[in-house]
Amino acid sequence: MIKRLFLLFRYGFVWRKPKLLWRVALDYLKAFFGKTPPLHYIDFVTDYRCNLACKHCFAAYFARFQKEKLTLKDYQRAAREAMRLGVIHFSFQGGEPLLDPRLPEIIKAFQPQANYISVTTNATLLTPAVLRRLKKLGVDKINVSLDSAIAEEHDKFRGKKGTFQKARWGINQALKMGFRVTVNTTVSHENLYSPGIQRLFSWASRRRIILNPIFACPVGRWQGNKKILMTAADRKEIDRWREKSPFIRRDMDSNWFRFGCPAVKEVLYITPDGEVLPCPFLHFSLGNVKKESLAKIRRRALKYPLFREYRQRCLASEDEEFLKKYLNFLAGQKRRPVEFEKTKKWLAK
Repeated sequence: MIKRLFLLFRYGFVWRKPKLLWRVALDYLKAFFGKTPPLHYIDFVTDYRCNLACKHCFAAYFARFQKEKLTLKDYQRAAREAMRLGVIHFSFQGGEPLLDPRLPEIIKAFQPQANYISVTTNATLLTPAVLRRLKKLGVDKINVSLDSAIAEEHDKFRGKKGTFQKARWGINQALKMGFRVTVNTTVSHENLYSPGIQRLFSWASRRRIILNPIFACPVGRWQGNKKILMTAADRKEIDRWREKSPFIRRDMDSNWFRFGCPAVKEVLYITPDGEVLPCPFLHFSLGNVKKESLAKIRRRALKYPLFREYRQRCLASEDEEFLKKYLNFLAGQKRRPVEFEKTKKWLAK
């Protein structure tokens, strides 16, 4: 418990941002006393472009259906609306977000002095100059994708040689420059017990770096692939690591007070053209921030039974009953994400 409190202070509190600390305190009280916790985290995909070809990628498929991107004014409005809903953490990802020339201006639109800002990257484009620029913009945390402690395995998964060395170098440089660093690792039934994953978990624990095991989902290039899904035994293995080390933490561990799927209740995911998704792996739209307020979209989504409670299993990777319905639904749709008009009919069934 003491170690977990230490991590909360180390990763969650940014003392140079008094406005953020004040907002965190207010949200804490709202989460403690309120019936519905405040929304606290949003992932924004700024661009689907990427310089790698990862085995599990869905960004390239989404890019085929992308409409007109959000403007800076759209982002500014979305930031204000999100902050009114309690959001204190904005994360920017892709594709590879460091390829997006608009990224600095987009980050500025989210008032970094009053919010916790993170960037999720494959680290291949991280240089000292890029890190200095991100630090100046007010970025607090760098999330690096690292999928094995064995270079060949990571490079094969990411589709390009040399990515492992760049990722490890980027992590070390970010730490030296005072960034908080989290490692995102895709785990599946096929790789969980491999030496590369087990060594990676040990390495993160020794280095005192938070590692987020992201459970493989049968979407994107893994569309319909059930062999990758984590079994009950696999989940116990992850729980064993979580009990062994406070640095192995699932997304569900980051909720205000309750463990479980945070989709819609505390977390949302927004595409470059403004489609609001429950999370990165539930590929159906709940509405678009160009057409409706974020508050209205979330309020409507919370009425669906699927998002009212904190389900103890990840919908997109663990809940077998939901997955059967979800994959059948996706199989009949050509567009990603599925348009809201079709989504609402499916969710209402």
